[in-house]
Amino acid sequence: MTDGSFPGSLTIARAGADDLEAIIAIYADDAAGGHGDGWSEATAPRYRAVFARLDANPDYALYTARLDGRVVGTFLLHFYETLVGIGGRSCTLHAVGVAADCRGRGIGTAMLAAAEEAARARGARSLRLTSALPREDAHRFYRAAGYIERYRAFAKRL
Repeated sequence: MTDGSFPGSLTIARAGADDLEAIIAIYADDAAGGHGDGWSEATAPRYRAVFARLDANPDYALYTARLDGRVVGTFLLHFYETLVGIGGRSCTLHAVGVAADCRGRGIGTAMLAAAEEAARARGARSLRLTSALPREDAHRFYRAAGYIERYRAFAKRL
């Protein structure tokens, strides 16, 4: 998936293990998301193990957006079956992130379009996205992209 409207070359494709450090750097740079991510010798084995499980599971697809070869964005799709709504396939979009120095350049818009295309291609009837409450700039972006708040989610740390 590419978009020629960027200065340089933007490509959106499945992530590989070699992309992990750059992906984690994007997460780490998201202070509003507040997940405490960071790549180090201590954390790398855990990230690699989780990536291996995601990559082996056909219900997940981790993507990167590359601008002139540099990883500048990422998102994760999770496909699942549901009985709700007379049954069918749904998809949730998680962990959307764009490198801080690349925000506002249309990369997020291109990633949403790619996520929607991938979800449709795999038969999903809907695409739901999750976003941490403090990420108000992201919420404005999602609303502008046509997403509406239809659900309230709850979480509990275990």
